[in-house]
Amino acid sequence: MNTRNLSFLTLTAFLSALIVLGIAFPVRSEIGEQEAKFTHVTYSARIHAETMDTWAFTVYNVNCSENDQGAARFFLRFYADNELWLDEYNSTQYRTWNCSKGSAVSHSYNIRGWDTLQPVTHELRIELYWYRNSTRVLEDTASFTIAVIIHVPLQNIFATGYLAAYLVACFLLFSYEYVQGLEE
Repeated sequence: MNTRNLSFLTLTAFLSALIVLGIAFPVRSEIGEQEAKFTHVTYSARIHAETMDTWAFTVYNVNCSENDQGAARFFLRFYADNELWLDEYNSTQYRTWNCSKGSAVSHSYNIRGWDTLQPVTHELRIELYWYRNSTRVLEDTASFTIAVIIHVPLQNIFATGYLAAYLVACFLLFSYEYVQGLEE
């Protein structure tokens, strides 16, 4: 057997071993077993600066349960541009909300206007946690992007229009003077 065949067999055996290990030991993400998940998220993709917006979330509890009645406690964490913006659990004196096993619950939040002087885009991530026996378990994540646009008052548009008209008039006047100079 030559060296080339031996290298090919070694490479094949190595890749086969990696595939078998990948199947036998799947990589786990930081999200739990997704026994509860977001089924619907509603938001405005474009929001005017300093304008209120409403975000609505529907959560379906597939298999989370704390007791015989199927009760399970949940809370949300909001991240804006990868920074914690609101922790529903800590911001509400450690209150959670119930979503029984096999049912769905909808929540909506009125979000205050974004205070900005220029248009910006925010990457948002909402995490759903199950509060299980004094332990927080990440169940699902919803991510979306919003654009905050600013309102330009009409008087600024008029000022820009007047400036453009003035520049055009100056150009025409200088062109006329130049043509008059060539004729003389």
